[in-house]
This record gives sequence, structure tokens and C-alpha cells, in this order.
Amino acid sequence: MFLEALLTIANGDVSLNATLAQRLRQKDVRAFERFYDRYSRIVYRLLLRIVQPAGTVEEVARDGFLQLWAQGR
Repeated sequence: MFLEALLTIANGDVSLNATLAQRLRQKDVRAFERFYDRYSRIVYRLLLRIVQPAGTVEEVARDGFLQLWAQGR
């Protein structure tokens, strides 16, 4: 769910997004690193608008990415 929503929002290179999503579901660590590098700033900026205080934003973002890895969705 989170993965599909984020990839839809980013809507950059569709084939790269599809490949990343597939590799993440297969627990590919390099894919996760690439996904994190590509989308962590977007997630962080979005959360800054929603979550207060700012220190909590980092925790929420980290938990979201960890859930993504654990659940593979």
C-alpha cells in the first residue's frame, strides 16, 4: 500500500518504479537502499507538513521505511 502510493506520487520513471517495487517485494537490500535514497526526502518533506514536532518526523519516516521493508508492500 505505502509502496504503491509513494511510487504513484513520485510518478517519475515508471519502469524504474515498477522494477524497484518488484525488487523490494523480493527483499533486495540494494533496491531498498536505492528506494530510500530516491524517496526519503519526499517523505520527510511531506511529513514535516503533517507531524509536529520536527524530531518526531524523523522517527515517523524511519518507522515507515522499516515497515515497508518488513512487510514488502
